[in-house]
Amino acid sequence: ASTIGHAMILDRWVQACYVATTNDGSNFWTINLRKIDGTTNTVIKTFSTANLGLNTWFSVTQTDSDTLVATEEIVYVEAASTGTPGSLYLAGPLVRARPN
Repeated sequence: ASTIGHAMILDRWVQACYVATTNDGSNFWTINLRKIDGTTNTVIKTFSTANLGLNTWFSVTQTDSDTLVATEEIVYVEAASTGTPGSLYLAGPLVRARPN
């Protein structure tokens, strides 16, 4: 999670992930980059591990721009499972932003 103190444009999110044992089209993780502006919790970017292998580290990059205004105070990573995937390991995300 990160606190946002001023308006900016988020143009890159790189997330390293590893799924142990089970990971396929029926058993996978969805990883979301979300923002909270005090009252609204919104997905900014998302990806799934369904098409990634298992027992291997992968680096996934999302590059669509999204404007974060000063009232959007928190950006964080969330993971949700579909089916019964294996354990998920996430490295710290890389987020690149520029002034708005």
